Amino acid sequence: MRREKGTFILGVILLTSAVVAQALPPVVGEEKLIKVRLRVAGKTSPGYPVAAPADETSAVLFPRHVKLYARAKEIQKGVYMQEVVAGRPFVLGWISKEMFGYISEPFVATAAMEIVFSPGLPATFSYDLKAVPKHMWPDEVHLLRITSTGARESRLNCGLHSGANKRGRVILRGLSGGEYRIVACSDSIPQMHPNPYLCDIRNVDIRAGTSNGFSAIGPVIDTKVDKGDVTISGIYLDQGGNPLVDKHVYLVPLLKRPDGTITLKQNYFYPKQRTDHEGRFCFTGVSTRFWGFQLECPEAPERTCHSMKAGHLRAKKDFILTEGKTTKEESCNDSCGTPEQ
Repeated sequence: MRREKGTFILGVILLTSAVVAQALPPVVGEEKLIKVRLRVAGKTSPGYPVAAPADETSAVLFPRHVKLYARAKEIQKGVYMQEVVAGRPFVLGWISKEMFGYISEPFVATAAMEIVFSPGLPATFSYDLKAVPKHMWPDEVHLLRITSTGARESRLNCGLHSGANKRGRVILRGLSGGEYRIVACSDSIPQMHPNPYLCDIRNVDIRAGTSNGFSAIGPVIDTKVDKGDVTISGIYLDQGGNPLVDKHVYLVPLLKRPDGTITLKQNYFYPKQRTDHEGRFCFTGVSTRFWGFQLECPEAPERTCHSMKAGHLRAKKDFILTEGKTTKEESCNDSCGTPEQ
């Protein structure tokens, strides 16, 4: 694939007025079709424009599978005439064998309008896993295309994914510039939990015509003691009330979602502790900025855990864990401590 080094063009739509002869627009149902002029600006890969209603954005990425407006007619090199519905927001795409993912911002067409748009040159995405332990590497890293219509954000799974090579690099070529979401998660999170795992999910901007490199953000192991931190201690007992010695206990932060459900804080961990000869354990340097915490003992034959709210920690620091029992404070709902993939 041919690419000019150091060149990038952002896919920004410029709206300008142009005098275009218009006949009385035909009517489709109760909607009027009008013609707008499209002009390609800057260098881009060979292709052609497509248009679709803004609420059907994915149609400009997969025109063979989704109904679009009639294909634009090229009236001169780089200039097209496109028929769209008057007053209805729509987006443009660019179909090319060398580049995938171009989606314009939505706009509303009016008569006698010329739209100047720039799909830009193909970009390369690379993702480096070298800083993450190999047992946490995902089989594949996925890249979702982000689109926005007003305040609504959509994430389109377009089949952009690849595994890492021997050096820990994931490479995807032939992408359009724009906003994407990286999804890089260890493949067996429920089995790895509560031990550290990779869960790197974030939005990134990819610049057209350039090589865009990103490094994996691995799990954070919090070993610091900061001002305001608290200590969480307790004792681990079997069902007969006897202390369990030399067992691992984990402390997992919890978050509260906008819908009120409680879930695990991904990618953040405290060092595991081992019970002493009296079955006691102690976590120091625990931050109270999280909604709450969950104590877990995965070595038990049955799941053992206790969920608590961070606001209660200063008044109550010692906890009793009983092997094979799951306990939760009243403020914790049924979703407390459920690891997600």
